[in-house]
Amino acid sequence: MVKLALSGLDCPSLPDVFHLLYALSKSIGSAVARQRLQLQKQYQNLEAKLKAVSSPAAIAEVCAQIQALKAQQYRLETDHQDYEQNLHALSQAIHPFDINTGEFQFGSELSTRLQSILSNLEQLGQTYAPTRAPGAIDVWLRQIPNLSGTVHAWWQWVIPALSVQTQDPDIQNWVLSALLPWVYWHQQTQKTRQPQLKQGYQQAAQRAQARFLAYPFTQTLHNSEQQQWIDWAIWMCAKFQRTSSAVEGRNG
Repeated sequence: MVKLALSGLDCPSLPDVFHLLYALSKSIGSAVARQRLQLQKQYQNLEAKLKAVSSPAAIAEVCAQIQALKAQQYRLETDHQDYEQNLHALSQAIHPFDINTGEFQFGSELSTRLQSILSNLEQLGQTYAPTRAPGAIDVWLRQIPNLSGTVHAWWQWVIPALSVQTQDPDIQNWVLSALLPWVYWHQQTQKTRQPQLKQGYQQAAQRAQARFLAYPFTQTLHNSEQQQWIDWAIWMCAKFQRTSSAVEGRNG
């Protein structure tokens, strides 16, 4: 059945985002963590050495080594922040809506965004994990069509389904521009346990709710009609699945 779905019916494959992120963590993240630990040990050794020496020349030499080591630690911490931000950006990018603007995001736009983030991670990988990082990056690059296809397939379902429900362009624009983003980000907030992701989704949901309430058409609908559309949006947003895990963030 799987073979028929992939080759015969051309169904989009659903990569597991958790395992894709984990592969990057095992390569780049682990390498950065090891180097942080090494620099920390070197710093402790130099501090102990500074206490043990007494001659001005030796003190000056150890102080110079400490300053050079601090510069290395600063660069490493900066790179570590870049790594975490890009890894986080990968996870936040795989959605049918932009997490910052709430605008639609289709498969082609997602592909461009993922490639840009992966390019940043590739540079970090060349510095800290030149042997292991390329494999993890290549897996992501191979999976971009499937990740983009998942978003594309959902939109191919949403738009015709909405046309069946109503031909009114005002309602259609309201649902697509205001209602769906609000409901979608609210659902993501409920599904996600990872604290950093949850915070980002909560902020996106709050922005989307503000846009929904400020949207002029929202005030023209009776409460009962609004609720009918909210129920439809809840049902439709629940059909978007970006990971094979039942609950996002269950593995941290």
